[in-house]
Amino acid sequence: MEQIFKLARWAFILLIVISCNNKREDNLNEDSKKNLNKSKIIYCNFPDTVKINKVIDGKLQYDVSNLDSSITSSRFLELLLSTNINKELANYNEVNDNALLSYVDSLNTGKFAFKAVFEKKGKQTLNIVIRDNKFLKPQKNTPPDKMTLRTSDCLFSKEVYVVD
Repeated sequence: MEQIFKLARWAFILLIVISCNNKREDNLNEDSKKNLNKSKIIYCNFPDTVKINKVIDGKLQYDVSNLDSSITSSRFLELLLSTNINKELANYNEVNDNALLSYVDSLNTGKFAFKAVFEKKGKQTLNIVIRDNKFLKPQKNTPPDKMTLRTSDCLFSKEVYVVD
């Protein structure tokens, strides 16, 4: 009889642990969904249909309001652009390795005017990565000749149809 109580007690404890873990995973999934819905790209102005081998102008506005001036001393943004990767949301390394152009916003406005050209016909993808570089203010024990750089990437892609 004592073994039945021990077995029932362990089963009850196991049930509680499993149910708590499931709720924590659900909360993590909800948080990541909320973060995905908060885009750092305010707008992108680029046509849906372009001509092959023609240079097209585009504009993009990145949200620069997420700067915490209490810990950040300065910031600059880098935009990398690729038209050679035909996949949605290519990562920084993929875009950097196949970069068509890159731009730097040292004024921290988040406004980019860019140019792009497509060399293949059909459905293509414009891939953009904005690397947000923030120099952190020195801490008490940081040597005067050292700075801490924190980077974060914002991935953006747009489907474009390339015609003759």
